[in-house]
Amino acid sequence: MKGLAKTVLALGGLLAATLHSHGQILTLNFGPNDGGNLQFNGSQNSFNFNAGNNGYQWNITSETGGAGAGSDAVGLNGSVLNGPFLYGPITTTGSGFSQVQSATVLGPLGNLVINDGSGNLTGTVN
Repeated sequence: MKGLAKTVLALGGLLAATLHSHGQILTLNFGPNDGGNLQFNGSQNSFNFNAGNNGYQWNITSETGGAGAGSDAVGLNGSVLNGPFLYGPITTTGSGFSQVQSATVLGPLGNLVINDGSGNLTGTVN
């Protein structure tokens, strides 16, 4: 019975340590790379990202949150692959300088790639 109690305590400690390490929010801000752009395809109701001079579309300009001390990702290059991405009807809210136009992106799924110089972090953008 003592062995079982030690196992339960060890699992409880592991669970507590694991729960503490999750849920940290990381916010990354992006800026365009030279030559990169976002292209809207008019009557086709689609858009796509075009790579810049270095083969990537954008770079990370600032970072807040996360587990580290910050700025670990600043300067890394990235792209969103696939496309062109289709969008639904455009809705307009507000007026004048506060007018906002928005539309739902319908697909396809995109692939996010962030490169650190030695490898890629990849993920699916839905």
